[in-house]
Amino acid sequence: MQLKVVNLSLSLNSNLILNNLNFTIKSGGLIGLIGPNGAGKSTLLKVIATIIKPGSGKIMLDGVNIVKEPKKMRQLIGYMPQKVPFYSHLTAMEYLQYIAALKNLPQKESVTQIDSLLTKFQLSNVGRKKLANFSGGMIQRVGLIAALLGDPKIIVVDEPTAGLDPIERVILRNTLAELAVKRIVLLSTHIISDIEAIANDLIILQSGTIKYQGTASGLIAKAQNLVWEYVLPSGTNISNLTNVSSLIQGSDGLHVRVIQKNTPNSAAKLVVPSLEDASLALIESCDQSA
Repeated sequence: MQLKVVNLSLSLNSNLILNNLNFTIKSGGLIGLIGPNGAGKSTLLKVIATIIKPGSGKIMLDGVNIVKEPKKMRQLIGYMPQKVPFYSHLTAMEYLQYIAALKNLPQKESVTQIDSLLTKFQLSNVGRKKLANFSGGMIQRVGLIAALLGDPKIIVVDEPTAGLDPIERVILRNTLAELAVKRIVLLSTHIISDIEAIANDLIILQSGTIKYQGTASGLIAKAQNLVWEYVLPSGTNISNLTNVSSLIQGSDGLHVRVIQKNTPNSAAKLVVPSLEDASLALIESCDQSA
């Protein structure tokens, strides 16, 4: 299965949100869509999910333009928006049965799938409790279960780990990685660690424009010789630091990680970039000297 985005643009209230996007993704791997808040990630996912129509361009799903024929996509997609819509007066089971009915799943099949997914996401013991009593992380898991009902061939999830604890995040990431083996899975996030271990390819979006598409290793290679680290004594004033990737307090002082071309000071040493370093280097164009 192949999804091809061609010359896709969208403006809202005279603001250009998506600017001439072109990319192709295929089944058999998880694609991480990353970028800062306001980059256009959620809007792009809504266009792919046929919730919003683009101003121009097309999206070809195995040769069918889903902008003109949205039903083709709607028959195959499982979509989880950034904010999961739910009815607080319903139980998790009632809500998921409602979603299954909207997807035209036979009742017997829907019950089997719901039970299995509630167990997978550690919610089987609260399936008959009202959603009004669920935490934000629990609602996120219910939203993902809703997206997975009907065994969709295309899975699009927007910031799915928001509100999840570390164990829940691992379960979700592993589940999506398993599903991606035979499906198109597109995961949007601004949390790099969510996709670092599972994404086959990355699309980095900034200000509605694609700044990078390729592998994580390819992106990291672009940041070679740009990441420096040094240690400052504890209690040092850090208000004047620039191009900082991370600050970590250690027993020997404050470890400062900086992204720039030239050495920030005589104590700094070049280090191997992480995916987060590489992403920041690209997004913020941190290639200037101090």
